[in-house]
Amino acid sequence: MIRADAGVHVVERYRLIDGAAAKQAQDTYEKREGRVGGAPGAMAVDPDTSLKGLQIQITVEDPTMYKTTWSANATYRRGRGPWLEQICAEDSFNYAENKPAEIPRADKSDF
Repeated sequence: MIRADAGVHVVERYRLIDGAAAKQAQDTYEKREGRVGGAPGAMAVDPDTSLKGLQIQITVEDPTMYKTTWSANATYRRGRGPWLEQICAEDSFNYAENKPAEIPRADKSDF
């Protein structure tokens, strides 16, 4: 949550990068995290490094919350198959009624 009154400054930069550079970023991350070959259950990545990757850089300055500016990078590569709709829910089980929770469905896509 970003507080409008606190002088928070957030910069997001999105850019397309060379496919080989995107692969190198992925390989470096997976090696560091001990997940060579991808995370279990993750979508298969298209091995074609001629396809561009997407890199996102986020920088946050908030002197009331942090002693110093912090930043993060994320690099994405294209998947092999279609991008399937995912349900982002905290918990998809209704424990009170001991059954799967009803997930709302839109009549039409947002975009």
